Amino acid sequence: PTASATGGAITCLQTNVTINSATNATTPAYNWSGPGINAGNQTVANPVVGAQGTYNVTITNNNNGWTATATATVTQDNALPTANAGADQTSTCLQPNVTLNGSGSSGAAPVTFGWTGAGINAGNQNSQTPGVNQPDTYILTVTNPANGCFKKDTVVVDANVAQPTANAGADQTLTC
Repeated sequence: PTASATGGAITCLQTNVTINSATNATTPAYNWSGPGINAGNQTVANPVVGAQGTYNVTITNNNNGWTATATATVTQDNALPTANAGADQTSTCLQPNVTLNGSGSSGAAPVTFGWTGAGINAGNQNSQTPGVNQPDTYILTVTNPANGCFKKDTVVVDANVAQPTANAGADQTLTC
């Protein structure tokens, strides 16, 4: 028989992959080996595995006993991006609005930004540097869309809006 096999990639979004085999044998028998192979998936045509590595399949044509072997590779891409929500900040009466300074990377792939917190809304939730005007603990989620992996970081915005005290003294009377 002929034999071919194709692997796949394990990511944060896809923790299992199906290894595919193909043959021209009309009554094939499959025998897989590799790091994700067990008694439950060793003899199926297309096993589902959750481990990276090299997988070998021996396909036997049950009509004549001839065999062929193929190899498939399963890779793993679950590298987390970096996430930095920036330094804690304080809003004041003179400056009630602050800009959050998020950053992140995942190597060559671009990342997406997502913020949550009291001053976050649909207009600024995906900005790298949203402006906010409410004290809260803000959570930045940086996601690598290529593999679905994400990392979070937090930043605190405090408010210093205490009113100062004022005392002009006791009432007085002017005289000649």
